[in-house]
Amino acid sequence: MSVLTYSTTPGSNGTALASGGSLAEGATTVASVNDKMRQILADVAMFYGDSQTGVTTGGTASAYTVSTASGHGSYANSMAFRIRAHVDCAGGATTMNVNSLGVKALKVFGTSGVRDPRAGEIKQDMVYDCAYVTALNCIAITGHTIEYSVFGASIMAAADAAAVRTLISAQLSDADLTAIAALSGTGLAVRTAADTWANRQITSANGTVAITNPAGVAGDIDVSVSGARALLATKTASASANLSFTEFNNAVYRLYEFELENVKPATDSVTFLMRTSTNGGAAYDQGASDYTWGMNGTGSGSSQAGANSAASSIAITDPSILVGNAASEYGVSGRLTLFNAPSAVPAEVAGFINYWRDTSEFFRYSVGGCRFAATDVDAVRFLFTSGNIASGRIKMFGII
Repeated sequence: MSVLTYSTTPGSNGTALASGGSLAEGATTVASVNDKMRQILADVAMFYGDSQTGVTTGGTASAYTVSTASGHGSYANSMAFRIRAHVDCAGGATTMNVNSLGVKALKVFGTSGVRDPRAGEIKQDMVYDCAYVTALNCIAITGHTIEYSVFGASIMAAADAAAVRTLISAQLSDADLTAIAALSGTGLAVRTAADTWANRQITSANGTVAITNPAGVAGDIDVSVSGARALLATKTASASANLSFTEFNNAVYRLYEFELENVKPATDSVTFLMRTSTNGGAAYDQGASDYTWGMNGTGSGSSQAGANSAASSIAITDPSILVGNAASEYGVSGRLTLFNAPSAVPAEVAGFINYWRDTSEFFRYSVGGCRFAATDVDAVRFLFTSGNIASGRIKMFGII
């Protein structure tokens, strides 16, 4: 017999030894005692080899074979032995055949029970404890296994690190990445040469550009160009009583421009006017002496001029040279600039105007005006002295 069949009850160990001798009462002669003791020592040594130093496997990376010295004669529950793998496992369905007793599935213990070993999880020259589990009809490796993620398994299995980078979509380390990692400051990263990077900031050498957060550390970089125009609104007339603009942002824009394109009255012989508001367009100043205006221009081969120091509107066209609405009269065009809108000082307007009078004559004027009240402006309105605005368009721009 072998150590595997030894009984913990001394009187039960009377069966034949592997050498053919017997330990039964009266069956042992003095001459055979030494041989039987040597056999017992051999049995113990074989068991030690099976359970401690490990039996080197044979077979393939997916079908291992084992020949234990203890001479297991059949698969029995909890039959234990130790192996030394001769090759890394291939992974997936793996088997083991012990002493040619029959092929059994080889499993490892994971967090959710037994499973197939992953590729390379059983490593060449490593020692593993094994046991046959009757309930699962498999041989399970009971120690020296680690449960890890699929990513971890891929790293163990991959001989080529590139395969791992492909698996996780990782960027190959190179000199550019090393240079970026070495940057110690904050701000924009700029590639100044091959494999060379530096921190930079946006600056304005002559001060004509206002830059907020130039390094981009606190948020988006804001670049404000002095004098730059931003389109704020476009109003197109179609039998409109007026064209009003409330799209002011006095925290951003210091000036406002209005471009007039063929603004034509529905009623003949009228004057084009402008009014301002300081309450977002809820009401527009139109007192009898809220404004002053003046203009001069040319038309009909002669110079023209007009002014009013106490008016209810700023006249954009000359009240003595009225705007016509005939088919051959094309309305009012030009550009007006509004100053001081954000400030608590009188708002001023200046610009040039072209228009067709009610006799189909063309006139050109330089115009200017002021609202007397020392308050800000946050809305303006354009209208004719009577009737609607038949057609035309006005665009509003903010000037930084």
